[in-house]
Amino acid sequence: MVTNLIHDFRMSLMKDILPIGMAIAKRIWRRGPKDMIEIFTIAESPIERLREEGNEAARLVRETLDGILPGLGNPPVKTNINRQYGMPINCVQINELETILNQIELDLDLLSKCLKNL
Repeated sequence: MVTNLIHDFRMSLMKDILPIGMAIAKRIWRRGPKDMIEIFTIAESPIERLREEGNEAARLVRETLDGILPGLGNPPVKTNINRQYGMPINCVQINELETILNQIELDLDLLSKCLKNL
């Protein structure tokens, strides 16, 4: 349970907080703190705007971290895989498959004979 909390916190940092922080740092670096404060007074949804602005820089940081240690910047996402066994195959599909495989076998034999004659 603690592992899930840490994983969720790390995912939130990488996907949500890092892009916003990168955008804020970029704004302060380029135009000074006034520009950073200005976005909160002018923009309708400043957090979303900052997230969009910082996405590219955050992606580069995550890729750099992955270069240091795989999975550090872009943590693996858990997935559930469901396999279905025993899918029904009707007789028509089996007959078509046999025909195709027989033709492939004949073509390979012909190719083999041609290569021997070279």
